[in-house]
Amino acid sequence: MLEQLIQLDDNSSDNLKVQIRKAIAVAILDGHIALEQAIPSSRKLSQALKVSRQTVTFAYEDLVEEGYLIARERRGYFVNPAILEGRVSGSAVSRDTESQVRWLDRLSCQPSQQKNISKPANWQSYEFPFISGQIDPASFPLAEWRECSKQALSVLAVRDWTGDSMDADDP
Repeated sequence: MLEQLIQLDDNSSDNLKVQIRKAIAVAILDGHIALEQAIPSSRKLSQALKVSRQTVTFAYEDLVEEGYLIARERRGYFVNPAILEGRVSGSAVSRDTESQVRWLDRLSCQPSQQKNISKPANWQSYEFPFISGQIDPASFPLAEWRECSKQALSVLAVRDWTGDSMDADDP
């Protein structure tokens, strides 16, 4: 049924992933998808829409990040009930697809207007350099940090975290 709610437009300025994401978000907000029913798998939806499975997977992942869907291990994706109760902000889509997110309204302070700490160039030579955000090199666990880095960047570890797992579960 979900595939019937998604109309892809080749002439749209949005790419396929964005079109799918917006269509699913609108379907959720309009109540066309039941809370307790799993939405179609990425494989099934991609076949129905005749698009790459990766495109659908990325759209689903975006919807999870934005609070529209909940991923349940080995069961699939489900509508997040909180999105319908108004507890999660629905910033991913609006009924007017031309609207843009107004970030300045959402930020409590603007990073460009943040005051930077003024500190002397030789601050490290002070006996007690109380400078925010700086570490004390003498108390930093350098040996442990080096060992963690060595383990994470070993040939075997790199093979694990750089592998392509689009067609399989994450080991």
